[in-house]
Amino acid sequence: MDQNQPKPTLDDADKNLLTQTLSAPLKAIYDDLTAKLDRMLASQPACVGDGNIDGVVNAQDQDNWRMISQAWGLSSTYDLNFDGLTNDADRDLLARNAGPCAKAYSLY
Repeated sequence: MDQNQPKPTLDDADKNLLTQTLSAPLKAIYDDLTAKLDRMLASQPACVGDGNIDGVVNAQDQDNWRMISQAWGLSSTYDLNFDGLTNDADRDLLARNAGPCAKAYSLY
């Protein structure tokens, strides 16, 4: 598979594994891996606005947002509403989510 232009083979329908019917053993493996991944993802709760991943939404995030929105303005770790832009709408989300992030927990 590749991403060569103008027609990457990466997106060909016959290579989409999720549309293929899985055998019972493969379906069981897929379901087990999906459950494990879900547990991993849940162990690190989302922290909207913590673009520098320091565990708190604070003035440093505001400063980073300001720099990126003025210098770049497109998608970034501070594009909090996922609209492809780092702009005032994201600044508002930063302000609403100021403070410490929920704590992560370990998996064993």
